[in-house]
Amino acid sequence: MIPREPRSTALPWSLRPPAPQTPPPPGGLVVAHRGGLAHAPENSLEAIRTAARRGADAVELDVRVGPDGLICAHDRGQPGPRADVAVPTALDLGLRVELDVKGLVGLGPSARVAELVDRLGAHERIWATSFHPLAAWRLRALDPRLVVGWAVARSWVERLTLWQAWVDWLRVQVLAPHTELLTDARLARWHDKGLMVEAWTVDPDEAAALRAKGVSTVVDALPA
Repeated sequence: MIPREPRSTALPWSLRPPAPQTPPPPGGLVVAHRGGLAHAPENSLEAIRTAARRGADAVELDVRVGPDGLICAHDRGQPGPRADVAVPTALDLGLRVELDVKGLVGLGPSARVAELVDRLGAHERIWATSFHPLAAWRLRALDPRLVVGWAVARSWVERLTLWQAWVDWLRVQVLAPHTELLTDARLARWHDKGLMVEAWTVDPDEAAALRAKGVSTVVDALPA
């Protein structure tokens, strides 16, 4: 008989992915959205270099499968640098990297993302995030060393997925809610769970206050 988790939920624990082996990034990071799209073409090598020069702690890069393999691009058919060039560029500049997994429910790029991080040996400096819980589950199942995050939008359907049992079941280490979903009560609960919390669509005037609370902020613009 498969051992069951505590009976606090009715989720299918036998399908639960393995426990993570790498700790999440620290909180309070400045994360340049799509490399810092206010200053350079999004997801570009120029954006990555500009983010490093302007003092970002990390860059968020969209990744999807393109004609030449894994590329950094938000939309299908959009050009972008190869991920195996862009990610090492960011790491060499001292940046952490968040890979936002795109595509049909994010499943297509998942194995390639895990392979890239493994090849670079950079599990402690890269985390992979998806808006699709199935993709988050797939990433966690592929490699327990991979730091996995789950991004949550503000629709009422997405709000339901903030049920703590789902977060626990997926064993994600990073939770990235829309700022409208970031309440003090939720933040305290997520920090108690050891999660790195990362807010997106952050008002520049509120970013510093959020970081003071240990929340990493995904921002379009960086100070000069």
